[in-house]
Amino acid sequence: MQSSLNHKTQSGSALVAIAALLMLLGVFMGYGIDFFKTKTPQDRVQDTNKKMEIISRAISSYAQKNNRLPCPAVSTTAYNNASYGVMSANSATNCNTLRGSVPVRDLNLPEQFLFDAWGRHFLYAPSSTFAVPSSSVTVHAYCRTNDVWVIGIPASCATKYNLYPDKARFCCPNLTTPNGNDVRITTRNNTTIGRVAHTTDYAGVDTGTTLASLSAGTINGTNIERPAYVLISYGSNGPAGAVNADEIENTNNDMNFVDRYRDITATNGLAYFDDLVLYRTQYQTMAELNSGSCTRPYGNVTLDQACP
Repeated sequence: MQSSLNHKTQSGSALVAIAALLMLLGVFMGYGIDFFKTKTPQDRVQDTNKKMEIISRAISSYAQKNNRLPCPAVSTTAYNNASYGVMSANSATNCNTLRGSVPVRDLNLPEQFLFDAWGRHFLYAPSSTFAVPSSSVTVHAYCRTNDVWVIGIPASCATKYNLYPDKARFCCPNLTTPNGNDVRITTRNNTTIGRVAHTTDYAGVDTGTTLASLSAGTINGTNIERPAYVLISYGSNGPAGAVNADEIENTNNDMNFVDRYRDITATNGLAYFDDLVLYRTQYQTMAELNSGSCTRPYGNVTLDQACP
């Protein structure tokens, strides 16, 4: 009788163990992890691209909540350090570095999102204009004359104020001269975007200035959309193995980057390029989650509020 009871107990324990194993495998499969398959180069590319898209959405969520991009984390920080995966800033607004690792802790992401499928840190580099937008008190004239993030108040006041100055600074930064700490991208069609100076028509105005005191100026919305950040995986050869001039450009310490179609079949090493590059403008960052935007889809609105 005792033997039969022990047998049933052992069988029950085995079933529990099998169930736990199946549940664990289900979790791994949910994350796209397959332990029974050797990773091919294409598998690693797909896994890395998936991670980059998830990181991008997490950055968008952070920007919508904070009206700024997170600063990078320091990639050389030790695993057991409290600052591991935490954005590095010397104050609430100023970044210690603009080239570093993904700040996974600030983005509420697992630590695995620090690394690409080759086990190397992603490079995350935000433009200073969007990581530290509060350092400027002015916004591009487009945001004022076209009523973008400017909201109407009762007509008896005869004035309009920007009720969202932090968002206006992020969406419409006023830059009359190029900023060397901002991202510049050479795109796949060899177009260079970023760090373009505005014309004199786009004089900046304080976010609290009334529209009645402003002149219209020429409107050209494309001049205020620029790369907000870049995210790079250095692929199979890593930053140390870069030979192509475009790969080398992505590894140096400036804020110039190149996005090209991958070419891993090139027999000439100078044509080889396996970096994975993802970048977003401030407009794309705000709109990526379909829950925010840098442009208002409607005209003036009269609010039920007292005059300021």
